[in-house]
Amino acid sequence: MTSLAQGLTVNSEIVKELLAFGADPYYLPPDMWKNYLQSPDLNQKNKADGGPPSAWWCTEHSFRERLAETLHLTHRYSLHRASKLIKTGTREIQIAKAHNMSDILKMPYFIIGQVQAAQLVKRKLMSHVAFQTKAPFTMAFCGPSGHGKTELAKQLGALLSIRATIVDCGQMKHDWDMFGARNGYVDSEKGSQVNNFLAEHDGKRCLVFLDEFDKCTQEIRNSLLLLLDEGAYWDRRKNMKIDASRAIFIICTNLGDKAIEAFYEKEMADKIEESRDDVPIGTLQAELRGVYTAKFGAPFTGRINLIAPFFPFTTNEQAVVAHKFMLQLSDNVRQPIDLAAKRLIGHCQLAMRNDGKICTEIAKSAYHAETGARSLYHAVNNTVRDLLFEEYCNDETPISEKINEGGLQRFVMQIAPVTGKKGLHEVKVVRDGLTVLPKREEQKGDVVFSGLSASRWKAVNSSPTANGFGGPASGFGVTSNGFGAS
Repeated sequence: MTSLAQGLTVNSEIVKELLAFGADPYYLPPDMWKNYLQSPDLNQKNKADGGPPSAWWCTEHSFRERLAETLHLTHRYSLHRASKLIKTGTREIQIAKAHNMSDILKMPYFIIGQVQAAQLVKRKLMSHVAFQTKAPFTMAFCGPSGHGKTELAKQLGALLSIRATIVDCGQMKHDWDMFGARNGYVDSEKGSQVNNFLAEHDGKRCLVFLDEFDKCTQEIRNSLLLLLDEGAYWDRRKNMKIDASRAIFIICTNLGDKAIEAFYEKEMADKIEESRDDVPIGTLQAELRGVYTAKFGAPFTGRINLIAPFFPFTTNEQAVVAHKFMLQLSDNVRQPIDLAAKRLIGHCQLAMRNDGKICTEIAKSAYHAETGARSLYHAVNNTVRDLLFEEYCNDETPISEKINEGGLQRFVMQIAPVTGKKGLHEVKVVRDGLTVLPKREEQKGDVVFSGLSASRWKAVNSSPTANGFGGPASGFGVTSNGFGAS
């Protein structure tokens, strides 16, 4: 099946928004999205096997064909996820509305994986607000890097429509690094990022994200005790009291990674995706609280309202993360050509034939548990982008803004046979109209991407020399029986 969906990020966000508002995913035939890694079948379904009556409208072949060509991987994952989430109850909706935080109920619909973390944050924060607690709400997000901690914090701020600030605590040693010099001392009038942010949001709900918090000193942690306990704070520039009792603090650390990894391997790794989200994690949270107490001390740890562990992405989720970055690349190259701005690559549409399989192969070859989404970002925004660049430059037509007046320049990412090498296939980016699709039975055997084996690609990308995400790579490859990773 050939999918030439536009793949725009904004389109995906609209689908998530509709589902979060209560749109029923079963208005679309479930066979088209339940196995979300598989591209939808074009074959017409009758009413007996085309899903519930709500989806029977799509048994008309023309409707189904059009839907199949536009329902990309991120859409299908969003529909699948929405079908598994428990609907919010009447009272919970009423409480959220009363406290002007209805949109927080949408949080689980907007992130990839991490269902337990999203549900924990939503439930604990709503409970804190519902009881009108006169103190800041403090959470610890812990787990391997690149697995959604910052993303969930950003979504929380956006859904609550509150201002947020991200603070790098990795190099902080003294309390003035966090809050600035005290009033009367040199440079006290400058304050600090945290000081000035809290002062600007006196008495208001706001979000402070303290990144790399496990790397700061005990002096920093001690300086936060009174603030986290009562929300009492004095602006060091003017020595004026500030009410920070409605602030939300998120402490982001990699502390407890080993405990999370061990729990995941023992309790979750061998379970199907849906069952993993139902595994009780209370014992893990208790263990993590012990780890935090040993590192930060009981006075500070006692002020943490919630410890939310973040787990490694499943293989399916890894593919969806890769697709997310593919959509962003599509958005980038879709912008009009602008010679003055030196944007010479533009007015393009980048589509994928069999997006689930391609993104699965990207994930199998590129994903590293230590860096998570960053490893997939690197694969897409360097390797795939390089392939697109090469094909774009194969056109000898001079680049002109007049190109914007015509149809989009269409490029397709696909799996195709390697010329002269029987049984060997490669993932390529080609100009639409030049595609060579192998027969289904020919797609068995080795799959390569720009000539590198999977092990070689991982070795190259484990180098810390390029762009903060690993070393330079010309591509990645997988060897498979039906496209399994080597």
